[in-house]
Amino acid sequence: MSLKPFSKLLDEAQKRDAYWVADAIYTFTEELHQLTESKNISRAELARRLGVSPAYVTKIFRGNVNFTIDSMVRLARA
Repeated sequence: MSLKPFSKLLDEAQKRDAYWVADAIYTFTEELHQLTESKNISRAELARRLGVSPAYVTKIFRGNVNFTIDSMVRLARA
């Protein structure tokens, strides 16, 4: 059994919508994390501003939330 080179696997992955969805989630959560750190906003404070639990904010930063444009705007504004 021969293994495919990584570049071939990446090319195949990039043809799928799921790849780009995961990339968008990763990029958004990483930028949100950097923004909250630069403004010294804790996860607890972000949760308070959003009216959600700190556990939910943890799920957000892990990318375990089904983001909508509305939720992304709320997060960015908080």
